Amino acid sequence: MQRDQQLASLDRLIGDFGGSSEPDKRSVGTCALFLGHLQAARRYLLGAALDEFRGSARQAIDSAISIADAVKQVQVRRTLEALLA
Repeated sequence: MQRDQQLASLDRLIGDFGGSSEPDKRSVGTCALFLGHLQAARRYLLGAALDEFRGSARQAIDSAISIADAVKQVQVRRTLEALLA
């Protein structure tokens, strides 16, 4: 997967879970940790820190357990695993 496609996928996931770069609009719900890992993965990908990107993406996969909707949880994990492939 190309870097631009990876960024677009991360942006979609971040948007789906209410992520924002504005401090007063950041998620504080049960998915906050998951969202934080997604945002870190995006930053690392932009900075070409690929090992850190992979680590944050793996942490996001692990923290996806906080997503209450089981179907959405599986979809998110598959999307993240595709980013790592």
